[in-house]
Amino acid sequence: MSASPPVSPATSRLVSRYGVRPSLGTGQPHFHAGIDIGTSRGRREEEPIFAAKGGTVAAVYQNVPAGSGPGSGYGNAVVIAHSGNTFTLYAHMKDGSVTVRTGQAIDGGTQIGLMGNTTNGLFSPLPGQTVEQWTAQARARGYRAPPMQKHVHIEKRVGRFDGPYPQSAAEATSNADPGAMLRELGLIYSTRGATTIAPGSDVDRSRARWSQSMAGTLAIMGLDGAELDALGQETGYEPPEFERDAKWGITKTEKVMLITGGIVLTGTIAAFIIRSRMRPNRRRGGPRQNRLRSWGSK
Repeated sequence: MSASPPVSPATSRLVSRYGVRPSLGTGQPHFHAGIDIGTSRGRREEEPIFAAKGGTVAAVYQNVPAGSGPGSGYGNAVVIAHSGNTFTLYAHMKDGSVTVRTGQAIDGGTQIGLMGNTTNGLFSPLPGQTVEQWTAQARARGYRAPPMQKHVHIEKRVGRFDGPYPQSAAEATSNADPGAMLRELGLIYSTRGATTIAPGSDVDRSRARWSQSMAGTLAIMGLDGAELDALGQETGYEPPEFERDAKWGITKTEKVMLITGGIVLTGTIAAFIIRSRMRPNRRRGGPRQNRLRSWGSK
């Protein structure tokens, strides 16, 4: 079976996992029904998205004003049907970038679009809408976060693909952790989100196909494919903004900064205390006493 990383391992990182996390809009615990993969190319929208697993395209959603339909909030999205009545959804792709159509049979490693942040206007502006216009509308409905960062959101659904987005684990009756599906294919994400490809896995056996496809796409984008040299390695990529960690309520970057700052502050205070105890007390007999003796002798 052909399989592929959904984004080039050399330029991407898992930034949010499946499960409960603080909402970016309210800060309250919120169920995240999939995983998010960001890109080391920062805010660029040209990162290609590939089908991790082959199948038949079951639906293509468009980035139109949000309604009550099953694609609301996903922006430009593609749903791929697999055997066993399972489905994979890829969401938030760039306007005009989707390259597949409903009913099309595709293999793992087929490019299906480009990374974006489309959300039907819920968490990012619609086409033709300014950030200021979107912000005013978002604030009016109580959403306080800035426009969503560019990434691909991936969900695995079982039994049906057109259900509403679950707001809690109890409502996620048709959802499953897509990270588990990717692990079965051979994609392993570290605690910091870098990708490792398991030797002998479906992704590893399909490497020649998808690496050639990714290299070709990078060449079209004006790159020479050198970024693919790090495939399967810890790339050291640190995105500027991780999504909030559900346990600590802060980003991993912020956590490291706080710990480092605490260590530096503790060391500074300790050094100050030690120095203050080692130097002589000038009020009790140092230079001042000598000055008094000098004045008395004149």
